Amino acid sequence: MIRPVVGKSFDHSGIKPHEKQQDITLYPNPTKGVVYVKSTDFEEDMNYMIMNAYGQCLETGTLHSQELSLAKYPVGIYFIQLSSNNHPVTTRKIIKQ
Repeated sequence: MIRPVVGKSFDHSGIKPHEKQQDITLYPNPTKGVVYVKSTDFEEDMNYMIMNAYGQCLETGTLHSQELSLAKYPVGIYFIQLSSNNHPVTTRKIIKQ
């Protein structure tokens, strides 16, 4: 028998609600080489990791400006993870032409 829920809803899954991620945009996408990071609260010294489509780490580092170069990588799909001390990890997909 299915019983209706009255009043407050209760989540039985045990999964915590998704925390708000940083509002980060990487453009242009697709790109020919240089990707710009646009964020409402960009912080200097943001950490980044570039991964290929297989999840292999190609490069890690610290962004000192809002510019990231993919020029040395061949055409393909890449994932860029960005994080800082005050924000959780954010992952964005970039297509390199």
